[in-house]
Amino acid sequence: MREGQIQKVPYLLVIGFNEKDNRTVSYRLHGEKDTTVVGLDEFVEKIVDEIKNKVH
Repeated sequence: MREGQIQKVPYLLVIGFNEKDNRTVSYRLHGEKDTTVVGLDEFVEKIVDEIKNKVH
């Protein structure tokens, strides 16, 4: 987590046994302290939407 913050990685993901069993992803946005837990499919959809709507 610390290394990701230093490198300013936009999303830091945590995928452990609980996430695997529940098909969820825990993530934290760069610069935020709170972690969000969402379904894996919802997270993938969020990232795909962000990529599609990215301003060049």
